[in-house]
Amino acid sequence: MFMQLDKQSVISVVGPTASGKTNFALQLAEQLLVQEKSSGVDLISADSKQIYQGISILTGADIPSGFEARADRQFEWSYFSKNKINLHGIAIIPPLAAWSVAHFRNFGKKIITAAVKHNRKVIIVGGTGLYHRWLFADDSQLSVPPNAAWRQTAKKMDLYELQNKLQQLDSAHFQAMNRSDQQNPRRLIRAVEIKLFQIKSTSKVGVSFLLDDHQYQTTSLNQNRVSTHSKTFHVKKFDDAAHDQSVDKQGDVNKAASFNRLDRLTIGISIDLQTLQQKITNRVRERFKGGAVNEVAALLDEHAAHPNHPIFTTLGFSEISQYLHHKISAVDCQQLWALHEYQYAKRQLTWWKRENVCWVTKNEPLSFR
Repeated sequence: MFMQLDKQSVISVVGPTASGKTNFALQLAEQLLVQEKSSGVDLISADSKQIYQGISILTGADIPSGFEARADRQFEWSYFSKNKINLHGIAIIPPLAAWSVAHFRNFGKKIITAAVKHNRKVIIVGGTGLYHRWLFADDSQLSVPPNAAWRQTAKKMDLYELQNKLQQLDSAHFQAMNRSDQQNPRRLIRAVEIKLFQIKSTSKVGVSFLLDDHQYQTTSLNQNRVSTHSKTFHVKKFDDAAHDQSVDKQGDVNKAASFNRLDRLTIGISIDLQTLQQKITNRVRERFKGGAVNEVAALLDEHAAHPNHPIFTTLGFSEISQYLHHKISAVDCQQLWALHEYQYAKRQLTWWKRENVCWVTKNEPLSFR
């Protein structure tokens, strides 16, 4: 398959968990280097849990062979590098550190700005659809700050009360949520928080905040159609009018950092459900035997006082916790974990089918022009 790749393009590699996104992205990065499309490639992990230290086995945040830890003064975080390929966003923050889609957006933009300035390609790879979407979007809800008083009140409310609260404030929004979202307290809390802010204020407030990384909203993006030999897909333009253009020492505007000049190519890894289910089962078994149990035990020992932190919602954590407390057997734990991984994978597929994605098989050859 031939794909049009402009000089300033960002590629997103998406798909369900266990579909082979990371390996595909690494092969793609090597191909871009061979074809001399760039001076290097920056891979950014778009996974809301692999960002945390201490759960790399649980989340499958494996560092590819040959990649070594590096540090650079232009970034406040470490990354991994091999030859001309850098990997960002793997195990860089402590377990209880604050992290959200807003944090990821700032994190990703810094990497993209530096990459474009130095003629490096960027590949966003990971299964958290919100991260891919919000990185390229600008929306007034990004300026909604946390409401401390509401969050304190919400802690005392059960699921039914949270659902009623949102329905009272915004029944249409509640009805538009899928069943999983309606059952998620954090998503309900954030939705109420946004509605309360909208009611109270008629103007945007430009302050930073912690946006729940599971909150979702549809964003309008400009689209340009691009044709390939075998498929037609869209390249999404994104425009961040609020982005501060950096100025170099000579006082010239750094045009390479202008996000409205960038194009986005979204490539999805296609895999049949039967194969996917088997891969998930195998992967869960390997992680369970390979140290995930010890990771969960350590988190429970060190951070049990913070059970509502997002890290405790990592897939596999609840199941292993039940196993450690002798509520289920090792076999039941793995089966339950694999089931929930598979259900999550199907939700991911549903998400990406609504997006503009060029679907390819894992081994399908790609060529860029």
